[in-house]
Amino acid sequence: MISAITQTLAEFLSRELSTIDTEQISFNHPMLTRSDNPGLNVYCYHVQIRKTNPPVQTNDPPPSQAWEMDHPLAVTLSPDFATPPNHAQWFDVSFLISVSDYTTLGEQYLLSEVLNILSSYDALPEEVLAPELKGQGSLPIQVSNNEWTETVRLWNVLCAPLRPALQVRITVPSQRPFPVPST
Repeated sequence: MISAITQTLAEFLSRELSTIDTEQISFNHPMLTRSDNPGLNVYCYHVQIRKTNPPVQTNDPPPSQAWEMDHPLAVTLSPDFATPPNHAQWFDVSFLISVSDYTTLGEQYLLSEVLNILSSYDALPEEVLAPELKGQGSLPIQVSNNEWTETVRLWNVLCAPLRPALQVRITVPSQRPFPVPST
């Protein structure tokens, strides 16, 4: 799940950006990626289990009625949830997306381009997702609005110098099989 969403994010950005392709994207610790060549670093730094499922991001109606009738365990689903319980556990996966370029102005331009792309989406469309992530609809994405002190604290924890970067959180499912009822 983590590698699938990391690869999805990298491929999505390289497709949308006019100046970066997948060969210019690294996944290393931010301390190891400083380069004078134009590029992005997509670093996964935090994974947290989500207490509630995200809102449905699909045009399909919630499958609660059909699911209740097809399975021996009667479960009522909230209309806010697209999957039956125990089918998928959801996680918030956080990334630090930093940029590099020949000049500081080039870095600022590239970061602005990434910000414009990511902030124009509330969710990553299902058609851009890796095959392992398909079937749950679009995945919610959020560009962080942390206080500056939280951002500085993150860079300090990473033992890396403060750089132009965005924090991005994507909510992703981890598939779990349906429980098998005992007979």
